[in-house]
Amino acid sequence: MRVRIWMLCVVLTSLFGLSGGGNAQVNDAPSLAGVIDLHAHVAPETTLFNFQRSLDAVQAAQIARIYGMRGLVFKEHYTETASWAYLVSQIVPGIELFGGIVLNRAVGGINPVAVEAMALTRGGRGRVVYMPTVDAEYRSNPGTPGKVPVSRNGQLLPEVLQVLQVVAKRNGGGGGS
Repeated sequence: MRVRIWMLCVVLTSLFGLSGGGNAQVNDAPSLAGVIDLHAHVAPETTLFNFQRSLDAVQAAQIARIYGMRGLVFKEHYTETASWAYLVSQIVPGIELFGGIVLNRAVGGINPVAVEAMALTRGGRGRVVYMPTVDAEYRSNPGTPGKVPVSRNGQLLPEVLQVLQVVAKRNGGGGGS
């Protein structure tokens, strides 16, 4: 089965004139000099969502660099992406790559420890903290089991304040080695 998939990839690559190495290519690209995409959803994504991303993180970074973009912030709803940004930056130099964390249940919900760990990712690539998205309590009735609240009676929860303290301490600078 693996041979068939490999052969299909080779055939498609030759038919569409794509490079065999998986490098993204764009011809006659207009300049997007200085632009930073703050919300780049790329593969590998988790299968909890029924999405198929058209580009992986390496391809997106290559295309962004070709277009003259300054940078990308990778976003994924179920895992941190600072590690992706670090690894892709080793493969695709010449563009600023960052990641973040979405405080959904998969990372423990409102989890200051996960935020700190993301901020300390090697290379200081962890820069963005998103409050819950797909698991946000506001998407359902308050108090729904399994949903992640951020406030009660108009007041931010103590753990949200702890997350904000981590963000303030790191001041978006990562601090990783």
